[in-house]
This record gives sequence, structure tokens and C-alpha cells, in this order.
Amino acid sequence: MTLYTSPVQLYNNIVQLNQQNTWNPWLLSVSQPQYTKGGEEGLPGSFLEWQSTISTKQGRITNIKTDYQHVMQRLETGDSKIRVALLEHFLESDSNPNITHWTWKYEENVPFFLSPITMFKQLFSPSEEMDLRKTMSLVKETLESK
Repeated sequence: MTLYTSPVQLYNNIVQLNQQNTWNPWLLSVSQPQYTKGGEEGLPGSFLEWQSTISTKQGRITNIKTDYQHVMQRLETGDSKIRVALLEHFLESDSNPNITHWTWKYEENVPFFLSPITMFKQLFSPSEEMDLRKTMSLVKETLESK
């Protein structure tokens, strides 16, 4: 995905977990969440937990690696059946300082029949359900508007 924002701005939106509630599809799927933060913001070990009255709409995202071009995060969602995913973000600058190329890799430790798109759909209520492409378009629009 090509974003019209600087690599530093995109990096900050990813590693500063308190900003993820404006673009992260897992956090956007929760209505009136309660947040708990820990660790030093933006550094490995920092985390953001969220809870909702709906048990499947709770989780935790933790920064594992926070290098400017490569960010790794651990995502846990669910209640008694926790789903774990590894998110890797790769940020590449362009010759234009206000353009960033963002790619990511998503690996989940859940049963093989649950694809990421299924996981996204399960996290959205039926009235808010979106496909992955629309969700990521919203992510892009939100990040570019900052």
C-alpha cells in the first residue's frame, strides 16, 4: 500500500498503540472499549489491552520490535479461546519524503480453517461487517488524513 504520509508519521501511528484506536480494524470493531496501557509508549514490551461488553471483542496488542523500517507486534483477541497473530509492518521511504510504501505480513496461530478475512468478519458485528479490502481502505484514508 502506498500512503501519502511520511515514514515517521506512519511509524508513530503503528508503534504508539494509543493511536491505533483510530485505524486498527480490531479496535474499531469495539464499541465503547475500556483501555489499559503498559510499558513505555512505542518501545518493545509496550501494550494496549481493550475490553468490551462483548467477550469476543477484547484483546491485546504488544510491540515486539520497533525499528523504523520493521515493526513486529503480537495481537491476541478473544476470550476463553484466545487467537494469537503476529503482525509485521515494513515501511519503505520513497524519493518523495511524504510518501511511504507500507507492506505487512500477518501470521496467525489459530486453526488452519480460520483465515484472516474470517477473523476480521467475526470481529465486526453484522451491521458493521466489511470485507478486508474495504477495512484496509479505511485504514489508508485515516492515516493519510493525519
